[in-house]
Amino acid sequence: MNLMAKIAIGTLATALIGAAAVVFMFNVLQCEANTKQPGETSQTPPKPSASASTSMFQIAEASAQTGSRQSAALPGGASSLQENYQDWVVLCTQQAGAEGQPPIKRCAMNQQQVSQQSGQRVLSLELRQVGSGFEGALYLPFGLSLDKGVTLQIDGGQISQPNRFRTCLPAGCLVPLTFDAAYMTALEKASALKIKAIADGGAETPFSISMKGFGAASARLGALAK
Repeated sequence: MNLMAKIAIGTLATALIGAAAVVFMFNVLQCEANTKQPGETSQTPPKPSASASTSMFQIAEASAQTGSRQSAALPGGASSLQENYQDWVVLCTQQAGAEGQPPIKRCAMNQQQVSQQSGQRVLSLELRQVGSGFEGALYLPFGLSLDKGVTLQIDGGQISQPNRFRTCLPAGCLVPLTFDAAYMTALEKASALKIKAIADGGAETPFSISMKGFGAASARLGALAK
């Protein structure tokens, strides 16, 4: 191999390494931007959102959360449904069943909150009816102490025992929740569900979920389950 060929190969290798480094740094910066602690995202309180454009419905499906499955069709023979109830949204999808089986309907109610400054999601709570109660998936941002769990409080009522984190996904860190009928009734009469977590640095990190429209959304979810 002559000298000019060696120089050309060396130049090409250097360029490829440089390009790979740029891509690597871009990915690192993206990860750092997506894993900021709650207080780093915005000092403006997050805004409840009933938009399904970035709903956790599909994410909860992917993480194999136990949910309600009904074989009855959606209203009007639709394959999906979205209905807004103030700060909550009811979502349904209908999927083909196994061979010879009727379609499977999956429904959930969801509220997510986004930063008013960055537009990034801060938290999301999704609930599904299971029997007379509800099971839920609460997603919180990165940067929290997973060992401490999170506590729940309805308005100024009793603070719950800590609920444990299950895992962390690209969408955030997951806390599975189970609400019985009595707890759901209390939520329907409440103004807010207060959530308290602990940041990695030890500081208390509070969140608040609006209950506006919660009663209507849960009633609609119950009706769709029939």
